[in-house]
Amino acid sequence: MITRISLPPEETPRYWHNILPDLPEPLPDPVPELGGEPSRKKVLEMLAGIFTKTGLRQEYSDEPRIRIPEGLWEMFIHVGRPTPLHRAKRLEEHLKTPARIYFKREDTLPTGSFKLNTVLAQLYFAKEEGFTRVVDGTGAGQTGSAVAWAAASLGLRAKIFMVRSSYKQKPLRVTYMKMCGADVTPSPSNETELGRPLFEKDPEDPGSLGIVSCETNEWAAQRREDTVTVQGSIFNFVMTQQTIIGLETKKQLELVEEEPDVMFGCVGAGSNFLGFTLPYISERIKGRSRCRFVAVEPSGVAPEVNGEYRYDLLAPGTTGPLYKMYTLGCDYKIPLLVAEGLRYQGTSPLLSFLRNRGLVDAVAVDESAALNAGKICLMKEGFLPAPEPAYAIKAAVDEALRARDEGREEVIVANISGVGFLDLEGYGRALTPI
Repeated sequence: MITRISLPPEETPRYWHNILPDLPEPLPDPVPELGGEPSRKKVLEMLAGIFTKTGLRQEYSDEPRIRIPEGLWEMFIHVGRPTPLHRAKRLEEHLKTPARIYFKREDTLPTGSFKLNTVLAQLYFAKEEGFTRVVDGTGAGQTGSAVAWAAASLGLRAKIFMVRSSYKQKPLRVTYMKMCGADVTPSPSNETELGRPLFEKDPEDPGSLGIVSCETNEWAAQRREDTVTVQGSIFNFVMTQQTIIGLETKKQLELVEEEPDVMFGCVGAGSNFLGFTLPYISERIKGRSRCRFVAVEPSGVAPEVNGEYRYDLLAPGTTGPLYKMYTLGCDYKIPLLVAEGLRYQGTSPLLSFLRNRGLVDAVAVDESAALNAGKICLMKEGFLPAPEPAYAIKAAVDEALRARDEGREEVIVANISGVGFLDLEGYGRALTPI
């Protein structure tokens, strides 16, 4: 049996899928500052100095398909798109399940994760618009690695703020970014007004995705003449640029005449999950699919499972903007995780809206169980996922076992958002000896 389902390079999608025109109602507008009223226009004006014009145009676009420029499309092919779809036949046999399990292999990209999809797009547009430097805030280092590599490839300078706990846990990612010429700073830092009091209070403050994102935006705002931010998640245009994953998955499943019954993706803020599922969620909205979409979160920080759907800040110490999202509170003390990319107290406004309207389900998974699922994947399928997609694998395994116990066939698809070789130390600390 052929377990690798590939598309030729010329089948790389030429358009991104934009779900906004398909939504049953518009997304709630963000609020510019604490105590203010919702105003999309004012928030876009706030972001105009630190985002590319192209990103802002795409943020609330009503075009159902957004064309990928020819030069960017060629870059996607250069880095290995389309990525393969993998039938996990040996895992199925190990579980003794009638379910058919497929993994979308974003871990095969040269920087080791799906983040390269939106990073290439954002840097391509930044260079087109005349910027010479980009600044990024990274959690696990996957976005940072992609930014460092893409900036070097495109002749741009790169400044990267990295969540301090991850900076310490993942020194090899720091080395990789520096090899590409990036300037890497742990966050909270003493380089921004937001980070300085946190750093002075506790130089070992582990930081968070919210803090690093806001430090990045502040740093860029002070250097508007030549610098623009790179956004790894949260914003609609990032989700749209990641739909290249789901569009390829759709073509690949059609090749083997399969239709997914359930799709799993790990969730920090949501770009991996939504990039994978949005083309199918549109089909469900239109009544053409019954597929279930399950966001998988860590049990210690699970806003889609345990949070409230309300307006909140992206990070403590800021006054705006505020977005309507599932949140545990911007001042929630996030536990340390090996899966650093999932340490966020809220989820993106788009994912939160879809969850609130019943189009997305959510589950929480314990980290040790997730990492053990990653270990089983290595032994049975031959590749080691990053700790983040190990959560999706665990949820997919649980679903396959339920299918076995209930004696039913189903098609399970999960997104492997990144590779785990730079996370072996974290695996080793968290797992019992292999």
